[in-house]
Amino acid sequence: PCSNSTCNAQPSDILDSWLFQGGWKHATDPTILQSLSITHIINVTESILPEQSQEILHIPTKNGRLAELSKCFDTTNRFLDACYQHGHRVLVHCERGVSRSSTIVLAYLMHHKKWTVLQ
Repeated sequence: PCSNSTCNAQPSDILDSWLFQGGWKHATDPTILQSLSITHIINVTESILPEQSQEILHIPTKNGRLAELSKCFDTTNRFLDACYQHGHRVLVHCERGVSRSSTIVLAYLMHHKKWTVLQ
């Protein structure tokens, strides 16, 4: 088995090398962001990212099962649609890159690909 640092060294490539999913460490690592040519970030944490060159959509959300993200889907889907249409590269992240970012990414895949939850 690999350690957490080696398993998650890079964000996951979700869609055609333009949509990536990761954690706080990815969103705050200029080397990773530059290597992937990330131009936009969706930050799904309570914390504000430090000043950086990417355009950031901040969805302030607490960690845990009580995070209510469905009310944000229209905003995040529009943001991601615009990024896709303009050829931007996006990182969607939460603290560990597991739950909140996955929720936003799955909602977008359902919207973008017209998929059902089961798909």
